[in-house]
Amino acid sequence: MARGPKKFGGPFLAGENFTAVDAFFSPVAIKINNYNLPIADISQHYVNRILELPHLRQWIKEALNEPWRVFEYEELEKKVGIIIKDLRS
Repeated sequence: MARGPKKFGGPFLAGENFTAVDAFFSPVAIKINNYNLPIADISQHYVNRILELPHLRQWIKEALNEPWRVFEYEELEKKVGIIIKDLRS
């Protein structure tokens, strides 16, 4: 993830503007944040920048308010990990 900002001057992966590649990596940024994964500083700056975007914040907010759930996935998560906090309403 860090190569894009270095090569193209950032702040996004392909340069000054948010592009399809940033949209593609937005869910990755969310996972990195949610799982508190250790990454290089330049990558963390990129993740922070993506998470600050108003449209992404709105997308996350709406996702947390989805009324439906896939219980099979929730049971799998309980078996393979630890759920620290459920942010859904």
